[in-house]
Amino acid sequence: MSEIKSLYLHGLGRAELRRGERVLLAHHRRSGIDAIPGQIDWASPEKFVDLLDRTTYHALSILDGMSPEGTLIIEGSSAGGSLAFNVAHQIEDERLRVISHSGRLAVGDYEEGSYRSLEHCARLGTDEESQSYFDSVTYLELITKPKMDQNDMDRSFITMPLGDMRVPTSTMSINGIKTAIMPIVGHSPGIGLGMLWTPKIIEKDFGNLG
Repeated sequence: MSEIKSLYLHGLGRAELRRGERVLLAHHRRSGIDAIPGQIDWASPEKFVDLLDRTTYHALSILDGMSPEGTLIIEGSSAGGSLAFNVAHQIEDERLRVISHSGRLAVGDYEEGSYRSLEHCARLGTDEESQSYFDSVTYLELITKPKMDQNDMDRSFITMPLGDMRVPTSTMSINGIKTAIMPIVGHSPGIGLGMLWTPKIIEKDFGNLG
């Protein structure tokens, strides 16, 4: 693959990237990946459908400027993982790939009051709540995943840590999608190591796809 771009969708927080994410995206660029940050404010009152439409348009605009032989990776970390799959579901383009790093990709069977529940992870009922995050995971489970076919699975990849106290690892995978377990424990460390692996994933796991 010649031209490679990554639309990076970050996790919970405002529109600014964290310092570690900026460093990791700089590593992407040194590896030949043109990394483009998404514009997401998870704590804003923006409705999920509007976030999905806006981010899908962003991805389409990038694809419009790429060659037919190019590849666009929609790369999501944490809350951005579900959004990455949802955006890809809106677009029919063989140049598209998806990578999720420690993303919550399932609601999970947890009591609403549990710290492992989606409601708790989305901080619902607090000043930092993200209804868009909650809706993104729910949309992935109810709409996107049931419609994914083998081609979608082959063009996707998941990284996750050995253990995570913030997002249950049992909610980070999707049956049929290749998953690499990073030899590290923790949410942010798992994301970081997964992002460091991105150039290898593109070369070894996506390199044979047309």
